[in-house]
Amino acid sequence: MKARQLLLAAAMIAAPSAAWAQSSITAVVQIGNSNPAVINQSNQLNFAGVFQIGGSPSATVTQTGGKNFTGVLQFGGNTTTGVGQFGMMNVVNIGQVGRTTNASVTQFGGINSASVSQFGH
Repeated sequence: MKARQLLLAAAMIAAPSAAWAQSSITAVVQIGNSNPAVINQSNQLNFAGVFQIGGSPSATVTQTGGKNFTGVLQFGGNTTTGVGQFGMMNVVNIGQVGRTTNASVTQFGGINSASVSQFGH
């Protein structure tokens, strides 16, 4: 966990100020039954965060840019997440708790890191 935080901090420090002008930051919080979240980002620096509780949450994130970071946390009956990242640096962390848990990660780039934690009951 600390390694990911250090990686994120290093990426933020290394990003030139011009990259901040070409950045996307998206946060989605959903509580309720079966709310899908769809995020598409295509800038030099992309941050996406999704937090879902209830029903059958689903999240789809597509990021195209130099540096891409995604975090998804889901609690529900049937949880589904799909993340596609295409850039020089790609980082994704997914946490799911539900009767069924489904996660799909696709990463193309020089530095790729993915972490998936799933707990079914």
